[in-house]
Amino acid sequence: MTALTYSEAQERSRLIDVLGYRVEHDATRDATAAGRLSAARCRAALPVQAAKQAAWMAMLSGTLSGYELAATAQGFWQADQAGVLAGYVPRYFTALAEVAAGGGAEVARVLCQHGFPHHAVAAATLRAGERCLETGGVTGSLRRLLADQLEDLRRSLAVSSAV
Repeated sequence: MTALTYSEAQERSRLIDVLGYRVEHDATRDATAAGRLSAARCRAALPVQAAKQAAWMAMLSGTLSGYELAATAQGFWQADQAGVLAGYVPRYFTALAEVAAGGGAEVARVLCQHGFPHHAVAAATLRAGERCLETGGVTGSLRRLLADQLEDLRRSLAVSSAV
């Protein structure tokens, strides 16, 4: 990605602010379950650190419903936001294991199914996931789901390495 000029960065910042405002505006106008889930997904998808941190904290808080957690997780990982998300990839597997160990098996399954960092096709991501499988204490259906996600990541890595 090429560096933005000062004016381009200012314009990008204004556009993100407007987008955030629109998300909140629309959320107040649509108080249905679908509207709340859409707003959660959109908030998590905003390409700024504050939005990512808020979404990360919400996903790990244990206070979201399963639907809200899935929507937030789906919005969180965006392939075109690798720079903003880079710090979260190494933390993902540790957080997943901690949630599972803390008795949040269903939360951990939702995080694994909807919140897996598929965009982070790198050997380091694969190694971190494999360490989680080996030492993270994930068991049962979560273990199988994580193994499947890692196999998909392994195939993506092989394809990207071959290109």
